[in-house]
Amino acid sequence: MEPAPSKLLPTRNEPRVNARTQESILIDIPSHKRPVGTKAAERSCLVSGEALPKLALLRFVVSPDGVLVADLEWSLPGRGMWVRPTLLREAIGRRLFSRAHGGVVGVPEGFLDSLERLLRARAMNYLGLARRAGQAVAGFDQVRDVLSKGIVGSVVSARDGALGGRNKIRRAANRVPVVEVFDGTELSAAMGKENVVHVVVAPGKFAQEIIRHADILDCLRPKDVPKVDADLSVAV
Repeated sequence: MEPAPSKLLPTRNEPRVNARTQESILIDIPSHKRPVGTKAAERSCLVSGEALPKLALLRFVVSPDGVLVADLEWSLPGRGMWVRPTLLREAIGRRLFSRAHGGVVGVPEGFLDSLERLLRARAMNYLGLARRAGQAVAGFDQVRDVLSKGIVGSVVSARDGALGGRNKIRRAANRVPVVEVFDGTELSAAMGKENVVHVVVAPGKFAQEIIRHADILDCLRPKDVPKVDADLSVAV
């Protein structure tokens, strides 16, 4: 049985962001979320040298045995090395982690695949938490109904869903971020029901984290980067 759309009870208007622009949601924390007189904490990207908000970057550390580890919680001990998601392959190809660490840093076999699986699992965990908190509603008609009423945090549509239905949801969403990087099986598992294609999430942390993780996943897709080794299971 579908959760009632009335459970989506946002407390205030959230700024809407174009989720289709890479790294758009990663660049800043909305000003109304920060304490007065402060700005988002920044770190320098290992590749570009840009000072960017931490939300726009991925943090990596080196384990005691010299292996690169992704620290998505920003909590692991050791010197953090921060990289824009779009530049991660370049950082590995140019062996910038070894240079910054001052010694050889190894990349486990299948490192990028493991990172993608971890990001996908974390995003779907946030979707499951939203469902249990009454902040997520599934179903084509239910999603369109909620969108018609106004304030929405994000829409998540299965990338393998019917194109016609996804186009209709995009049009109904207007400026609401629409995430399309997860499969229907992933959405179904997170929502605890079969054949889930469209989900709407209320404004707040859950919607923001789902968008952020989806943006990172999109940024991690292979790009045409010169001089990047195809085999990433090497020292970097």
